[in-house]
Amino acid sequence: MSLLFSQAGDVLIFIALHPGLTAQEIRAQLFMNNRVRIYILIQKLREAGLLETKRGRRNGRRRGNRPYRCYANLDVPFLHPCFSAPTTLRKTFASIALEGEVSLAK
Repeated sequence: MSLLFSQAGDVLIFIALHPGLTAQEIRAQLFMNNRVRIYILIQKLREAGLLETKRGRRNGRRRGNRPYRCYANLDVPFLHPCFSAPTTLRKTFASIALEGEVSLAK
């Protein structure tokens, strides 16, 4: 499955660089107009094993509906025709992350 170079890939890269955001926060940051589309993309990424969602608190505040927070699963094997050998998303995104600004290290 080649989700990295698509709209789902944009969402996955954004979540990898900004973990713990809700679907609404992701949609606002990526300027997506269709509210349902972000949920479909998140569901596809979850089914592919590239994304995890968790419910819980943020900043010590509890909301009534406690929305899901999204986290990229960076250690999942990533197969793509562009790469000669299987790799992980952590290795793939390490070259994307800006040095000193975002760290994807374990």
